[in-house]
Amino acid sequence: MELEERAGDAAAVDAGRVDGQVYDAIVVGGGPAGLSGATVLGRFRRSVVVIDAGRLRNAAAAHSQGFFTRDGTSPGDLAAAGRAEAVSYGATILDDTVTEVERVASGFLAHTASGRAVRGRRLLVTTGLVDDLLGLPGLAERWGRDVLHCPFCHGWEVRDRPTVVVAGTAMDTHTALLLTQLTKDLTLLIGSSDMAWISGEEQEMLCAAGVDIVQDLVREIVIEDDRVVGIRTGSGDLVAAEIVYSSPPMLAQDELLTGLGADIVTSDLGPVVDVDECGLTSLPHVWAAGNAVDPGAQVVHAASAGYRAATQIVDSLVLEDLAATVREASQRG
Repeated sequence: MELEERAGDAAAVDAGRVDGQVYDAIVVGGGPAGLSGATVLGRFRRSVVVIDAGRLRNAAAAHSQGFFTRDGTSPGDLAAAGRAEAVSYGATILDDTVTEVERVASGFLAHTASGRAVRGRRLLVTTGLVDDLLGLPGLAERWGRDVLHCPFCHGWEVRDRPTVVVAGTAMDTHTALLLTQLTKDLTLLIGSSDMAWISGEEQEMLCAAGVDIVQDLVREIVIEDDRVVGIRTGSGDLVAAEIVYSSPPMLAQDELLTGLGADIVTSDLGPVVDVDECGLTSLPHVWAAGNAVDPGAQVVHAASAGYRAATQIVDSLVLEDLAATVREASQRG
């Protein structure tokens, strides 16, 4: 069947009947992880509903970079293509927000902001994270444009431009070390008097690469004519720059998982819900993928994690259904 025909069949599903159906899987979140997982499930003839609040973490960015064959695609276009692909294999997409998930006899019941109650046998949570952009004036206004957080995501596009890394952790120092390969006009701005998290070896490498190291409070990102011109420090100086790298706090959207009682572990990026290599949580029949459980994951990693989780969901459903068939045959015989 042609892709357009499959998409048309799935689009004909009456959303008003959703509440009465028990899906094989509920996917919460329609980013790369969720849509990748939904596509895998659909290709295995599994009924799947994706409930998506429509809040892409990377929506502010003009393009998604480094995604094999999709380099330069806008986040919105990438999501739209992912939706169409999932729908073409029978997935149902609901534009809604899941407010609570409870475990019931049939598996799970997802309650939404619009008042829906969606039933599913398995649960895949791909709700992502939110960047806290409120701490530094100017950060939110330029986020994803000339204020960035990941050299691998954006470094090529802004190479050779005057750049400042706002540093407060060892991760920021590592960002500066990476950026020495992409620009020769680089400043590491340390907003505290404590440099214990920068080793002597790292300082030597930065200095050898010609990186300026400045210690001063970071007051604001200065914007003129709709572009960054530098960082205003506590002493009143302007550290000139066209590009700023900053790593604001990342808030994993894992409330649904913790509400169900999922185990938490400590990672380099803070506490996260514990999952195995295929995204299975400590809870039976509950998987999670993407930034909700892996804050450092990029788009391609999230899509891969959603794929892996979906293969395990398919596996668990097939074995459960075949075991039920065997039981029924035995009872008849």
